[in-house]
Amino acid sequence: METLVIAINLTLFGLIVLSPILLLIRLKRRNRKGIFTKYILLGLLLMALLAIIFSWWGDESNAILLSHYGYDFEGWTEALRLRNVAGENLAKVKMLYQSSVGIGWPVKAIFAFVMLSPYLLVVYFGGAILDKMKAKP
Repeated sequence: METLVIAINLTLFGLIVLSPILLLIRLKRRNRKGIFTKYILLGLLLMALLAIIFSWWGDESNAILLSHYGYDFEGWTEALRLRNVAGENLAKVKMLYQSSVGIGWPVKAIFAFVMLSPYLLVVYFGGAILDKMKAKP
């Protein structure tokens, strides 16, 4: 179960890294007018969607792993919640629980979007630099 969660996390992270690059390549192939504006608008929408999905999946995967390890969400005390957890998984379950409390996934998504937005500019200007380097003889 943990391997599946890690695979999905890596896939989502790969989408976050590769999607602005693929979007820029596709826009450059289609036309040359207004690429920057279209790229920024579509990129911001794409990054917002991916940030929401990635943040939601982080909380959901924690809940899935907690229930997989035997954590009882309905228990009133910590002893009741941890009664079905095996001894070797106790530290991992406590760490997962601690990471799931605090700010919720919507706030994490907002922070992720704010942190990912400059990446769009880095990709765009990096692509412009590569295009200029290819154009020089």
